Amino acid sequence: MQTMGERIKLLRNDKRLTQEELAKIAGLKDRSSIANWEADRVTPDYEQLQKVAKFFDVTIDYIINGKKEVSVTVFTQDDVDLVRRFKALPLVGQHMMINTLENLEEMFSEPSKTEQDQA
Repeated sequence: MQTMGERIKLLRNDKRLTQEELAKIAGLKDRSSIANWEADRVTPDYEQLQKVAKFFDVTIDYIINGKKEVSVTVFTQDDVDLVRRFKALPLVGQHMMINTLENLEEMFSEPSKTEQDQA
């Protein structure tokens, strides 16, 4: 079975990219990180994996585990920032945010059958 580094190298070679070109796609300064990924010395971080997966039109799960059939949602930077902001809140703030979201979902959801019958 292939390693993650071997899969990255295979994807890169299939597109005839240099390590330097893939480094730019992943938002890296130089090719040394790509060389380390491909040699399985270093693992890319989540944001780098997202960029690489999106470019090659594969899932992150494929890059990590070699499983093509499993789909993984690719989050935007805004999604990641929102989760970071939520996690930075104290626990009581997190609970307040969840309650607020539940209330908003309820307000904006379609009225139930009984509410329509009463109207």
